Amino acid sequence: MCLLRESFREEFNYQLNQLRRITSHGPSIGRFIEYLLIKLLKKYLPKSIDFTSGFVQGDGIERNSSSQIDIICYDRSNYPILFDIGEFKVVPAKAVKGLIEIKATLSKTKLKQILESSCSKELLEIPLTSKMYVFSTSSSIKPGSAFSTIKEFYEKKPSINKLFSAFYSLDWDEIIIAPTKINNENIEFEIIRLSLPEKSDIAIFISQLINDLYQKDTLESINNHLGPTLFKPLDSRKFFLKTKS
Repeated sequence: MCLLRESFREEFNYQLNQLRRITSHGPSIGRFIEYLLIKLLKKYLPKSIDFTSGFVQGDGIERNSSSQIDIICYDRSNYPILFDIGEFKVVPAKAVKGLIEIKATLSKTKLKQILESSCSKELLEIPLTSKMYVFSTSSSIKPGSAFSTIKEFYEKKPSINKLFSAFYSLDWDEIIIAPTKINNENIEFEIIRLSLPEKSDIAIFISQLINDLYQKDTLESINNHLGPTLFKPLDSRKFFLKTKS
């Protein structure tokens, strides 16, 4: 039995189900998911990267400050925190390793808004290698439609500041991932729709997050406990993009 996978699944599902017995209020559920994911990520993943809700602060001429971000994955070992009141922090842009957008229910409209946010100048000072992630517990959009929406967005050749790595909802039997190759100013960005090999759960998403955040040895030791990674590809589309100068 994959102990880490079971721990993530059992703790996440138990506490989420407890909340759903109390309320069906979307914003409340969304905020609770942020808190719960931060708690579990802090509990089980290596301490070199920390997790918080809050803002990202640039250090360039304009010193752009982001809108509030649901979960910021950041390097706590090598960068200072600019402001800290518990689970709410202001993190320097260069420390950011990933940004997670949380939705209680993912819709086509919300997905489009999230995609557009990747073009925001607020994210310009965050390293390009730091990816964005979308996670929801339910959805009103099917994965095939979500894939088409993402594909249509990039077909317009937007001038982007951040790239996505994964789109996932717990009620999907698929995950959409986006491997990237960056060579100077040239970016090869591919979106891939994958069918999951077994019942979906939170560990599928966490495994993709770990793939981006940690070194190879750490990745292998954790992935061995998160279950299978052999997914069936259903569709894909490759793009060649430019970032904003």
